Amino acid sequence: MTNLSLCGLSENWLLKECGHQHWMALANHFNLDLPSFSGESFQSENNATVYAAFISATISNAKLQCIQENDTFEISTKLVKAGRSKFYSIQTIKKDNALIAELELISTLVSRKESGNNQSVYRVNTSDNNQAISASNQALNNRIHELLQLSKSLKVNSLTSWCELSFNSTSEKNNTPYFYRHQPYQRQSYRYQPCPHSDFNGADFLYFANFQRIADQAEWYYLNLQNKFERNQLWLTHNRQVSYYKNINLGDTLTYALVEDFENNGTKTTKMSVYRESDGDRVADILTQKQQVDAHHYRWTN
Repeated sequence: MTNLSLCGLSENWLLKECGHQHWMALANHFNLDLPSFSGESFQSENNATVYAAFISATISNAKLQCIQENDTFEISTKLVKAGRSKFYSIQTIKKDNALIAELELISTLVSRKESGNNQSVYRVNTSDNNQAISASNQALNNRIHELLQLSKSLKVNSLTSWCELSFNSTSEKNNTPYFYRHQPYQRQSYRYQPCPHSDFNGADFLYFANFQRIADQAEWYYLNLQNKFERNQLWLTHNRQVSYYKNINLGDTLTYALVEDFENNGTKTTKMSVYRESDGDRVADILTQKQQVDAHHYRWTN
């Protein structure tokens, strides 16, 4: 039951489990029993602890409603090195040999210059002899490059399209957080202060999977503001892209800003930007495409 939500497999549980599988595969890459990264292979300052921080999470073609109580499904994981500090995994979720979803994760190795300060995080390279992806695997190379470019385009506000939808691209010069501008922000925003008992992980970072969970809370908040008479209509994730740039410290507050949203023929697509209020920096961007489901009957409406 812990891996289910109201209408099927929990997306948040899936992110957590696939994150765990990614970390275990990374430990295997370094010939470790557990994902405890330290020592001469990791080039951190003063041999500080190194962590695998996610910079991209991509869910594609999800049909999570196909998994219900007492169903059996499997997750397969493949991890490859994608640079001196980056690693990519693709995780395939199947039920009875039918594809339920694909989840792709890209992590980078990081450490802190100041203990306990998540605003002092820096990237760490490795000196291991394991090779990155073979040049002959062009398709995999292209896919990783595509995901990294997508995150870069989101970060510099130059994204023009995703899932066959066009977005309003803006100049990087206009990247000042909305709540620092003189003009009031015209779209909806949702404030959330993370809790140490549920939102942070054992490494003292805001857990990567919780960016998605809070985004769903924000979307539910927006939906109730817009139309309080359709609360029985839920939206299940079909595609999602989360690009992570920075983290926050305990006590900081997040603001989820709804930048753009589209709704057409039972499909809703949103773009959210996530800011930390301590300095106004943008810490993540989230693209989500969902399809409508009737909460009472757990079936597609289109």
